[in-house]
Amino acid sequence: MTIRGLIAVMLQRWQFLFRKLQLCVDLISGKFIFKVRSAKSTPRGRALLIYIAYPFWKKTAVVHSNIREVPIIADLLAERGYDVDVIDFRSEALVSFERYSVIFGFGDLFEEAVSAGIDARCIFYATQAPQWIHNLAEAKRIVDFQFRTGTRLKPRRMLDRTWPASAVLSDAIVCVTDGWAYERYRELHQRVYSVPITAFGPSEIERTSYSGGDERVDFVWFGSTGALHKGLDLCIEAVSQMSDVVLNVCGSVLAEKDFMSAIQRYLTGSNVKFLGRIDPLSSGMRNLMRSTGFVVLPSASEGCATGVLTCMAWGCVPVITEYCGISFPEAVRIRELTVESVTQAIRTAKNLPAQECRRRSEKARAWAAERHTSDEFAKGLKRVLADIGI
Repeated sequence: MTIRGLIAVMLQRWQFLFRKLQLCVDLISGKFIFKVRSAKSTPRGRALLIYIAYPFWKKTAVVHSNIREVPIIADLLAERGYDVDVIDFRSEALVSFERYSVIFGFGDLFEEAVSAGIDARCIFYATQAPQWIHNLAEAKRIVDFQFRTGTRLKPRRMLDRTWPASAVLSDAIVCVTDGWAYERYRELHQRVYSVPITAFGPSEIERTSYSGGDERVDFVWFGSTGALHKGLDLCIEAVSQMSDVVLNVCGSVLAEKDFMSAIQRYLTGSNVKFLGRIDPLSSGMRNLMRSTGFVVLPSASEGCATGVLTCMAWGCVPVITEYCGISFPEAVRIRELTVESVTQAIRTAKNLPAQECRRRSEKARAWAAERHTSDEFAKGLKRVLADIGI
């Protein structure tokens, strides 16, 4: 055997060992396929759910809507007569897609399944806008901020992969909104369905003590990472010009050092308060909501803004862009991603009469409580699966 041949054999063995190690890591981290449900009716085949896997094997706090929704999806597929396997959407494991009659989810593995042209029914679960639209929105916000401030920020919501086959060649698309992102998918596909994503909120008893009124006049920006993408810079610059407006910022934005450094010039007053991440079901959230009447989010692109829905469940009136994916008719709309438009929308909300605030507060609470629950999510998805015929 030549030296070149020996090197080739050694590389193959190392690749084999590395792949085995990767599979072990995937198994430990939940990025490996495992069965989570058995068919509850006459068996029709196997279904693969490509989403998040850890809620099935790891007890965890319900801090995001996807933790509640993924077991519901698995249950509904089982009710339809499928044995259900789950794999994490970030996994790089090798998957024999031919084993499955239904593949439901998103990510690189789902894109691979759709592109392979297999016989399985592939249902794309769209939790955000089409990736290239999302990335373009992020890029535009970076350029806009650089033009205004002279500082170029790191992209934090930019996706390093896009999934065009998923959005065009899948058998159907299930979108978590009936708003902006839903309309973008309808431009690409003939079979697009919407289901209502779930929102966190207070108990029925707590709701009665959070009616809108003169005491609930503060604003809250309720997000996670990606302050620029979600328009926090626009909110802070707008509020810096309003001595009568208090903005509470909830999210892990303090870790975005370049963003925080660039907006220091607008933090001269005391009316912007950084509270960090807040559990939406905690006592801290309850205390915050006692003085907060409005949730503001000038986001550039969302599937459906669950942070806004969560605050609406507490009775906050939303001050939002169309890109938030929330079609609530009583919202105060931010027309453009500019400081001027955000200022105007905040001022409009601030100037609403107390009686009108109470009315919109009750409407917002009812909208979230009636539409964005686990039961409504299950009902909506069950109707969609039946219509698709899987």
